[in-house]
Amino acid sequence: MIDAAEVAKLAELARLELTVTEGEKLRRDLSAILDYVAELKTAPTAGVVSEDNLREIKNTTRSDEARPSPAIVDGYVKVKKILG
Repeated sequence: MIDAAEVAKLAELARLELTVTEGEKLRRDLSAILDYVAELKTAPTAGVVSEDNLREIKNTTRSDEARPSPAIVDGYVKVKKILG
């Protein structure tokens, strides 16, 4: 839980002028965010790829293929008809 002194320090660093009400709301919001992050740290991660193993993952995207350049007819690019 974050306290009022920490909120005041953060506001000072961010050059924010907070009223007492705004400071209290910010304290509650930041505390809720930090509590949620702490909860996420305890989430089960079995089967999830760790950052250490990211280098071992192979690229699974398609390989690039050469495509012919579009045809030019009377100064316009010819495209396939898509409307009836």
